Amino acid sequence: MKTTSSLILTVWFLVGTALAEEASHVPRELDAARQLLDLPEVCETEYAQVEGTWELAQDTDKSAGARRVKVHQAGKTTVTSYDADGNVVGEHRSEYQLKKSGMARIFVYMKVVPATGPSKGRELPGPFYYAYNVQGDKFIEIYGVLAGDNRSPRMLLWNRVSR
Repeated sequence: MKTTSSLILTVWFLVGTALAEEASHVPRELDAARQLLDLPEVCETEYAQVEGTWELAQDTDKSAGARRVKVHQAGKTTVTSYDADGNVVGEHRSEYQLKKSGMARIFVYMKVVPATGPSKGRELPGPFYYAYNVQGDKFIEIYGVLAGDNRSPRMLLWNRVSR
């Protein structure tokens, strides 16, 4: 728990420091998300770190919920949610790009298409985004800290299942 708390504080500090000046100049609207597409992409090594299968270990927004697994492969993501019996209760697919701004890494995803539920097959174009970091076999998503992201701060921690 101490390590997780330290990690959260470190990531929050790095993201806040790296984007503080930049954030003051970017409008808080949908155009902020589109501007992210103009940022430089990270190197192939960082794409390789993100690729693989990940299982949700911690979500600061809720203490319990469905088991979630996501797969990042060749610029595409599939996120699947399972109930307690292992049945698929939700799934969506999207495309992604990895961007950088100073010391911050930004996961930009778009063309989100639910594979289940009432919105099945309807594309949500995006782009959507969050700050991210990979530390060994841990993938960290942080929402609500980048310019234009008015969501409440939230962190998700994923454990690598396979490459």
